[in-house]
Parts: sequence; structure tokens; C-alpha cells
Amino acid sequence: MRVRYHGSRTMNSLTMFYKDVTGMNPVSLDAISLERMKDTVNIVDNDKKIEQDDSLFLWARAPDRLLHQDTCLALASSFVLLRLLHFLLPKINACVKQAWRMRLYELNRLFPSLS
Repeated sequence: MRVRYHGSRTMNSLTMFYKDVTGMNPVSLDAISLERMKDTVNIVDNDKKIEQDDSLFLWARAPDRLLHQDTCLALASSFVLLRLLHFLLPKINACVKQAWRMRLYELNRLFPSLS
């Protein structure tokens, strides 16, 4: 069985989740180790927030890094664009041909000696 926790990351909420899922009471630690654990959780959360803020606009600052760092994203984006082009190109081609025929029809009507 696989369970994922989607809640606040405080010690009390995590221990309650552990107790609900496993049915066992968590081992209580002394106050000093609990404080150390809270400090490390805060440090890790702050590092993740800073890293996430940096990564939001990373592609906008350096597009050449996108290909090196997120190759899968670049390939997926190019696949979507090519697929869209593959879908739209026949329709665009038909519209251009129809417009060209209409233009030739108008020219033949104006200048019958050209045909």
C-alpha cells in the first residue's frame, strides 16, 4: 500500500499522519532532538523555496540553458509544435490554394485575353 501526505509539514501533523496510517504511536524524542529536527526542516524548506524561485524564470534568462538542463522539456515542446504544424499545414495549404484560385478567377474575368 502506498500513501502520500498532502498537508502541513509541522511535526505534530506529521506524527498524527504517521499514527493514522500505521496505527502505531510514534516514539517520543526528547525536546532537544525535536528542536533540531524542526530547525533542519525549516532550513530545507527555505532552500527549496529559494531554488524554486530561481527556477521559475531560469528559462527566460538563458534560453540556451533550457536545452542542456531540461532536454526532455525542450523535446516535448518541439514535438507539440511539430504536431500542431502537421495538423494545421494541410488546412493552411487548402486555404492558400482557394485564395489563389479566386485571385486567378478575378484576373481572368477582368482580362479575358490572358487565358
